[in-house]
Amino acid sequence: MKTHYQLKELSYLIFTLGKEQFAVNVNKIIEVIRNTELTEVPRTEKYIEGIINFRGDIVTVVNTKRKINLADKKEIKNPVIIVFELQFDGKIVRLGALADKVKKVIEISEDEIQAVPDFGSYFNPEFLEGAINTPQGFTMILDIEKIFSAKDVEIIKKIEEKQIEKSF
Repeated sequence: MKTHYQLKELSYLIFTLGKEQFAVNVNKIIEVIRNTELTEVPRTEKYIEGIINFRGDIVTVVNTKRKINLADKKEIKNPVIIVFELQFDGKIVRLGALADKVKKVIEISEDEIQAVPDFGSYFNPEFLEGAINTPQGFTMILDIEKIFSAKDVEIIKKIEEKQIEKSF
């Protein structure tokens, strides 16, 4: 008797950074925000774009292109902020990631995910879960929790704490 294993269907949000197309698991996403004003934070890491008020909380926004080492050639006219809720060392961290454009949510099965291609030293393959071919083109799947280290989370928490202190 043959046993059939049902492959898990996974939902991914497809978005663009420059000419590249990426996807992230929707389970990590709280919301996609458009037309939100960022408040700059002086004297911080280059990849920190600023902060936003998100549902009454301060959320740090990261320039995703800079963080993953993609060329940041031109400024995005109408950036989109993808707000994530991530877990680090048992703590929940909310952060925003800039994207040029959000395309759509797709459903894919686990067997459609291909191994991470070798990009050499240009791109850190540890940030990727894999890649998929979609009707929209070749798409790299980001592992959003691997993009941010414990040091990054510490920086983000300090920025948010300083902003909370300023508001009192």
